[in-house]
Amino acid sequence: MSRLWNRFWFSEGSARLLGFQRALFAMVAFLAAGGVISTPWAPTEDWLLLGTPFWEPTLFWRLVSPGQPPPSLPIEVLSKLYLISLLTSCLGLFTRVSTISAALSGYLVLSFVNSWGILYHQTYPVCLVLFILALSPCGDGFSLDALRRGSPVEDAPQYTWPSRLVWVALSFVFFSAGLSKLGASGIAWITSDNFAQILRRGFYYPFSGSPSIDWGLSIAENAMLCHLLAFLTIVLEVGYPLGLVAGLTTHRKVRFLALCIPWGMAVSVIGFNVIMGRTFYELVAAHVFWIVAPSARVGKVGPGQRIRVTLAFAVIALGSSVAMLLKVSPLPFSYYPMYSWMIGSTMTEYRVYAVEKSGEETPLWDHRETLLRPTNRWTVSMGLSKSRDNPKELEQSLERLILLCHHNGYHPKALRAYRCRWEILPGASNLYQPERELLGEVPAEPTLLGK
Repeated sequence: MSRLWNRFWFSEGSARLLGFQRALFAMVAFLAAGGVISTPWAPTEDWLLLGTPFWEPTLFWRLVSPGQPPPSLPIEVLSKLYLISLLTSCLGLFTRVSTISAALSGYLVLSFVNSWGILYHQTYPVCLVLFILALSPCGDGFSLDALRRGSPVEDAPQYTWPSRLVWVALSFVFFSAGLSKLGASGIAWITSDNFAQILRRGFYYPFSGSPSIDWGLSIAENAMLCHLLAFLTIVLEVGYPLGLVAGLTTHRKVRFLALCIPWGMAVSVIGFNVIMGRTFYELVAAHVFWIVAPSARVGKVGPGQRIRVTLAFAVIALGSSVAMLLKVSPLPFSYYPMYSWMIGSTMTEYRVYAVEKSGEETPLWDHRETLLRPTNRWTVSMGLSKSRDNPKELEQSLERLILLCHHNGYHPKALRAYRCRWEILPGASNLYQPERELLGEVPAEPTLLGK
């Protein structure tokens, strides 16, 4: 057992490979945080315009600022620090300081972004990977720091265990997701029409914008294909930890078969992004750490490294296990309940419509998706759902959304909140004809900007 433990963590690895993995992951995290490839996770003043009606703080911010959002200045400073730290981490400039800064500022920033009524589960692995990189010598190769030093670095065990920690973290992520599905819905998640309903529902209630292609609707009409995809999803998620075998053996065929599982999961996440309009770019990028350079040699390491690896492994395993058992999601650990429950034949969304100067109504999230950024439909719907039975709170929520529209350069005559209900139909044929119930209306008066 001791031999397997040492082989898994302390086989000799390449400094250049670890540096490349650091650079690619940090680049994708930087692009995502800056809003280049997804809704910006790094908060700007836009988030704070939502105000108290939408504030549901995560654990850290519940302790620091439970009743209302924090002041804008520290949030803006943290956001800029996070972006700069990701950029310098990507470049490998002052790598040790950069990765530590990215991990700490990233935790605070992503905790803040997850404090608005919806959890962005793709940000959880980002925190874990950044903390792992902060513990590692990932700047010894493929970095500006390495270029300045000039001398090449020999293969050593300290360049292997960081990627192995990422393997363990991702194994808990996907295993938790699969276990959540089986725990909430059982085998019916595979054998029923649930997967088809998930694909259709993605068009009625997408995460951010609507899917760019309608392949999901076509796939939903093929029952056998949906059952197969649902089965493969569960197999890949629950079986994901089997990929760890690749770090325990030097047998090439066994390693190849083991690595097929995480890489198959990466491909499925990419496909999910395409057909559902999701933005799990960082989660896909984390799979770069599954690129391995086989080594039969186990290097010598001191007690300090052994303690560091053991403690990091224990924290990841314990935190992830507690989240699974208690069904909680304290960043950076979660039980990943997305898509776990059976999808019914109907769905309800609380939707905002803008009233144009002509009196015509425009559903903001169908035609004007960018005008309520950085929110998404879930944030808005859940915020309105909380205040639907309290007219004053509903008015305050709509006023905050008007401020966000004005901030993004859009000036409607008024905003209306509706409870929208659909029967989920093949081809989403009734997408633009929901049953609507008016909850409230607020005129877009200029005085609101002064509030």
